[in-house]
Amino acid sequence: MKRAMTTAILLMSIARIQSFAPLPVTMHIPPSQSSSSTSKMSYATTIDHPPPGASDFAKRMRNIALPKPPPKNKKFTSGRPNNIIEVTSLEDYKREVADEHDKIVAVRFFAPWCKSCARAAPSFYRVARELENTVKFVDVPVTRDTSKIHQGLQIPAIPFSHIYHPVSGLVEELRMSRKSFDVFEDALKSYVSGSCDVSEYDYSDPHESEVSL
Repeated sequence: MKRAMTTAILLMSIARIQSFAPLPVTMHIPPSQSSSSTSKMSYATTIDHPPPGASDFAKRMRNIALPKPPPKNKKFTSGRPNNIIEVTSLEDYKREVADEHDKIVAVRFFAPWCKSCARAAPSFYRVARELENTVKFVDVPVTRDTSKIHQGLQIPAIPFSHIYHPVSGLVEELRMSRKSFDVFEDALKSYVSGSCDVSEYDYSDPHESEVSL
């Protein structure tokens, strides 16, 4: 069942974390003290290169003073199967989803900053490996370039999913949080097997938000 593409959602702006390099610390040594300059070190040099035999306290102070590189965000890409296609534009979505007439397509709408998306991602990756040969899996992250896709399809919350059948088109619109992932998985596998069993799942409005856009 297809929903009318008329209601616009608010555009998401993603703040970027900027890393700042530490200001260099220098020490001016007057000419009169040049004879002892070899025994003096700038604070920055001492911090960056502690002398041999430095105490544990000095090492702890060094760890506090030195800037730490920002942690690499691997939780959204680590372990992602190669068969999951990431869509970055409307043209990509048309080619990978709308123009697919041979396979069932499972689409995940998510955002890199969404904790609920991160918790459900391993389950999505697992199913993508299990059904690699029968289903096309597509990721659509929330970005400036993909915001029109989310708007046009009226994606109400993230994580969210669509299931497309090669003959019938869009057949399912489902939440994809970790709590509700079983509903998505069972629905997807029912289309793969060709069965549509009536279940006892909660069929309340799937557009009730997990993370409102």
